[in-house]
Amino acid sequence: MKGDDLLYLDRPNAALRDQDRVLYEKMGLPCGPFPEVAYHGVKGGLWTLREFAELGLIQFLFVDTKASGPQDFAIEKIVEMLKLEAARQAGPELVVMGKKITRLEQLCDLICEKEEAWFEKAAPATRQALVRRLKSAVRHVGPLLRSEPEGTSFHYESQLNVVDLHNCHDRARAFVVGSVLKILFERRESL
Repeated sequence: MKGDDLLYLDRPNAALRDQDRVLYEKMGLPCGPFPEVAYHGVKGGLWTLREFAELGLIQFLFVDTKASGPQDFAIEKIVEMLKLEAARQAGPELVVMGKKITRLEQLCDLICEKEEAWFEKAAPATRQALVRRLKSAVRHVGPLLRSEPEGTSFHYESQLNVVDLHNCHDRARAFVVGSVLKILFERRESL
């Protein structure tokens, strides 16, 4: 984990010595700040709840566990159901089973209330384990999501992107890292 030193990548290094500049020149590397850096803070959310559903990011609420085959299958089922629910409605909001979702906690409650529909073929013990993990992730990951498309979502258009996670819980960090990598890999594969 890096400290807040990454927040200055777009500024010249005041501590850079002449001998360091010579080394950069020998290697053929530019010696200066990155010209195009985008900073993303987690306050206010990185994605909308709709993007969370459409992109299948719910799977990264379970990354801290050693899931079994049945748990993996159940997680995939949740991902697919959320994608389908998001595709059914036009507009920026997330509507699931006829209910407008404005917070991750609300979505979690809906899944837990109708767990048989979401975990259709999973054994009761598998469902209970996933519900527990889902509930424990909500408080850490909920603030990273927002209901409305106000502001901008995390994008990858800059040469260098920095996400400030230093005040986040480990569950939130794992969620962001998994989500960002998934989106990056999918974008690269589509090129």
